[in-house]
Amino acid sequence: PPQFEKFSEVVKEAFNYRRKKLVNSLKRLIDTNTLVSLNINPNARPQDISVSEFIRISKAVSIQYFGA
Repeated sequence: PPQFEKFSEVVKEAFNYRRKKLVNSLKRLIDTNTLVSLNINPNARPQDISVSEFIRISKAVSIQYFGA
């Protein structure tokens, strides 16, 4: 399903670069203001956020790029 594909892309991108903060590792997909609006600390490292936060990010990315 497309939702799982977007979720997988977000998680893979977040963990692609060791020791990077979300703001840096996800900059290709989502901006800092959007992370803040999702109540997610953009300076957090990927290993420090929950699965539900990754789901919120992937939903926001899907809406931003696909309108759904």
